[in-house]
Amino acid sequence: TGCYTRLYLDVIDQMNASRSLRILMLGPSFSVKGGISSVEKSIHRGLTDRNHRVMMLPTTFDHPRLLKLVHGLVLWCLFPFILLLTRPRIVYIHFASSYSTWRKRPFVTWSWLFRRKVILHAHGGGYEAFWNSLGARKRRRIQRMFSRSERLIVLSEVWKRFYAEAVMVDEHKIRILPNPVSIRVEHPRQHEDNEILKLYYCGRV
Repeated sequence: TGCYTRLYLDVIDQMNASRSLRILMLGPSFSVKGGISSVEKSIHRGLTDRNHRVMMLPTTFDHPRLLKLVHGLVLWCLFPFILLLTRPRIVYIHFASSYSTWRKRPFVTWSWLFRRKVILHAHGGGYEAFWNSLGARKRRRIQRMFSRSERLIVLSEVWKRFYAEAVMVDEHKIRILPNPVSIRVEHPRQHEDNEILKLYYCGRV
């Protein structure tokens, strides 16, 4: 996590941030089980440790689809007022393919209109298939969303090439940040040289 935080802070530093920042983060609630919320927690923990103020605005919860729809519509309407009240310098938006992209477009537009710097963080492995399924008009709308962002964070060099070549995002905007892995140092008990050491893993992948 420490290495990831340093990489992330490098993204902030390259946006000429020399002091404590107010950052509004949009993405799934911390209570949602999944990889995106795990990344959010690491970002929140790393930046608050460096005296940046990170305000979390959940865009989805583990609720039935109808409640998610209502929550999303209300958030779209309230977002301009949230920007006025919280006055962030940076709006950090997590997104994935399909409906996630369309849900996040209005937040990028409002942030751009309010002249807030936008960082987009790409998640999921289905974006290439999603992009290939789109017509020219929808592709232009998504390209406009990326053009209004200050940075695009991707997970690997492969994704950087995809967004630069296929989606035509300015390559200078793109930063590679692998997903963090928090490792707690443990000292295993002493065992005999001929004893087999068994390791077990339980959890979600």
